[in-house]
Amino acid sequence: MTAPTTPKPKTKTVELNGQRYVIRKMSPNAGSFVLTRVLAAGADSGILGPDVAEGTLVSAFSAFLRGLDYATFSFIQNNCLAAVSRLEKPASGPEVAMPVVTDTGQFAISEVADDLSLVMSLTVQSLLFNLSDFFDLGGLSAALGSQSATTR
Repeated sequence: MTAPTTPKPKTKTVELNGQRYVIRKMSPNAGSFVLTRVLAAGADSGILGPDVAEGTLVSAFSAFLRGLDYATFSFIQNNCLAAVSRLEKPASGPEVAMPVVTDTGQFAISEVADDLSLVMSLTVQSLLFNLSDFFDLGGLSAALGSQSATTR
């Protein structure tokens, strides 16, 4: 009899610039598209082979991002950000998750829209969370920064 497996986390909470954000899984269609593009970019550049390590996967992400046209990049970034909400703490009651972008892909939080570094960090964190399970690399996000993060 095999031991039961631990379910993969459905969310990850990160803290960036003193704010907490929750990242969810993106839709399987969008995630599959992004994954195939990452794998193709890594294979085309000779980066990805049979044994994938954290450093080589980060290099594959880099090759992937460098090769994108604007429309594809926008599609991927919009899907990554659609899976992100900022956790707001009202004067009373529990935290409330506020989506970073609207259903039409427009920024819903002006402070996020005006911060290129934050937008890129959230995009990368969402990519890592959504794709790292495929590669089974739990420490991948540590290779890209020291943001605090928890998964549920």
